[in-house]
Amino acid sequence: RYWTRWLRERAPARRVGGIVGADYAILARTRDSERVAGQPVQSWYREVLARTPSGLVRGRGVTDSDVVVAYHQSPLSGWRVNVFTTGAVLDAPMQRTALLVSLAVLLALAIAAALAMARVRVLTRGVRALQEALENLKGARRIPALKSPVKEIQAAMEAAQATADVLATRAEERDEAEAALRQSEEQFRTIANAAPAIVWVTDGSGIVFMNERWTEL
Repeated sequence: RYWTRWLRERAPARRVGGIVGADYAILARTRDSERVAGQPVQSWYREVLARTPSGLVRGRGVTDSDVVVAYHQSPLSGWRVNVFTTGAVLDAPMQRTALLVSLAVLLALAIAAALAMARVRVLTRGVRALQEALENLKGARRIPALKSPVKEIQAAMEAAQATADVLATRAEERDEAEAALRQSEEQFRTIANAAPAIVWVTDGSGIVFMNERWTEL
């Protein structure tokens, strides 16, 4: 009872303190002391105590299925003073971090989808305006029919003159290259921000991109 009171006055808040005697039996503990006093420690813990005078270990406890224990042996008495908590307390911050990362990835994907839809609307309006402009250039000689997955571009190509056909083809190639570049940049940013590693890109002028892990660091 004396050593139990002594431990309670000194043990950290929300942690359990204990003393293991030289015979590897529990001498005192701040929790369930009346029930566990005199009981031997778990066999795996006894082997650890016999090997090293101090350390930090994790395993099954006397009253808990998963504990993390910090211990130190007194050179005077041979007793081991230990402080422990459950593994769930130790794992909780990592679980919260994993949840926050998952939510951040989902939010980034939602923002990327919204931006993509907005960009599609802008491109569609631009293509329709191009169709109207090329319709005004319609003349006696028509350009050969060309295939395009976008029906507005297809209609514009069928209506344009030879000179308009060249301009339309160049514009289409430029648009496809810009779309591929934007898609590549969006994929890179999404992957870089979702990765647990620190990622940054530099050019001759300095840093041009840094991911969220870089900012957190």
